[in-house]
Amino acid sequence: MASNDTKWPLRTLTVAVRIIEALQSLDGAGVTELATRLDLAKSTVHNHLRTLEHHQYVTRNGNEYRLSLKFLDHGGYVQYRDERFDLIRQKVKYVAAETDELCQFVTEEHGTCVFVFREQGTQAVNTQTRAGSRVPLHHTTAGKAILAALPDERIETIIERRGLPGKTEHTVSTREDLFEELRSIRSRGYAFDKDEHIRGLNALGVSIEDESETVLGAISVATPQHRLQSSSRENELADFLLGVVNELELNIRYS
Repeated sequence: MASNDTKWPLRTLTVAVRIIEALQSLDGAGVTELATRLDLAKSTVHNHLRTLEHHQYVTRNGNEYRLSLKFLDHGGYVQYRDERFDLIRQKVKYVAAETDELCQFVTEEHGTCVFVFREQGTQAVNTQTRAGSRVPLHHTTAGKAILAALPDERIETIIERRGLPGKTEHTVSTREDLFEELRSIRSRGYAFDKDEHIRGLNALGVSIEDESETVLGAISVATPQHRLQSSSRENELADFLLGVVNELELNIRYS
């Protein structure tokens, strides 16, 4: 039997996805701007936009198109389709309230770190991340906590698929560096970053597993450097976060 592999990705669907992503990146655009940015014929862009508008995935004001709120419905469904995530969301709120800092829950999808929930305490720093934001796993505290909880063969698969892209001034740059850091995380039970993903911000992250030891994601607490400089404060916050995750895992296991 002939393989169907050569029939994908579908060009028309790929064009639609590129247009959707460009509309988000540009915060709205017209046909000409999109056609220029994507190197597509204006007629192609126009036909795709009118189809998306027909299905209510974009709105139009004059000559400008924007993504519609219909995507919010899909995002809300994905955020809460796993009932265990509601337990996690409650703990994220609790940690933010107790620490007065920024607390976030991320998960792994397609080898990438995806932000699912975020809550800000009264002294939290406001960052650019939002639900749905994606970054390489090794660029965030919580992402590295997830990696450390995965089997080495799974990590190798992610490295092969995603590589170690977009290294920054502060993030690990080689496979050996990454595995050395992951061994340290496994040893102490949590990830700890200084000024890595966001300049001037320190963070701790702890992975979350279900009853079958499948990694659901990780919770992190981020705080300005000056509030997380001493080892005693690091230990205090780490003990608190490890305790919260332990209780959360029990709730997930027996709920």
